[in-house]
Amino acid sequence: MSAAARLLSPSALDLLQWVAAFLEQDLLPAQTDSKLRFRVRIAADLLKSASRELTGSDQLAGDSEGFAAPPAMLERGETLQSLLADLRADRRSVSDEDVYEAALQLVRAKLAIVMGGDRNATS
Repeated sequence: MSAAARLLSPSALDLLQWVAAFLEQDLLPAQTDSKLRFRVRIAADLLKSASRELTGSDQLAGDSEGFAAPPAMLERGETLQSLLADLRADRRSVSDEDVYEAALQLVRAKLAIVMGGDRNATS
């Protein structure tokens, strides 16, 4: 097999979804121990969250350092790490309008990924 050859296999997204479905549909109903049922439910939820993160990555583009960043920062050519450094050194404040807007965009996009849907201004 050459170095460029690939094996046919399911994608990471498919695997996450299949394991989550197995946990919820097959394993969870068979559990009588409430502690184990809770742990299985949490594991399935974490796998579904990871699936949403893989499919929702288009909501946040990467900055020049590869970190997910909101559009407001990307438009200014900023990186998430530089903003964090500025905040830690008190060169900027979260109450600055541009910083607040960038943080709001970042939190909304991440919540939409984790929760599985878009969040509007009232969410």
